[in-house]
Amino acid sequence: MMDVRAVGGLTREDLKEGLMRNLGFMDFTNDDMYLLFRRFEKTNTGTLAFNDFNRLMLPFSREYSNLVTDRTEYYSRRSRDGSTYFN
Repeated sequence: MMDVRAVGGLTREDLKEGLMRNLGFMDFTNDDMYLLFRRFEKTNTGTLAFNDFNRLMLPFSREYSNLVTDRTEYYSRRSRDGSTYFN
């Protein structure tokens, strides 16, 4: 959904475009992206790896995080607008 180039990671521009295109979320600044990458991007390459992205998006609680990661895939198999599932 976010890694449209299928490179296995997200740059700041990829993440910004993905949030705007898929979710219609535009309420962030370049400073917000800088701080987000500074906190979660651990390889210092300017790219969020899959594990970094998971830490960013998943709940902090291990119990709730497991509930999200262990459920079966559902929404990506549908051809609907993703913003109806994430609001």
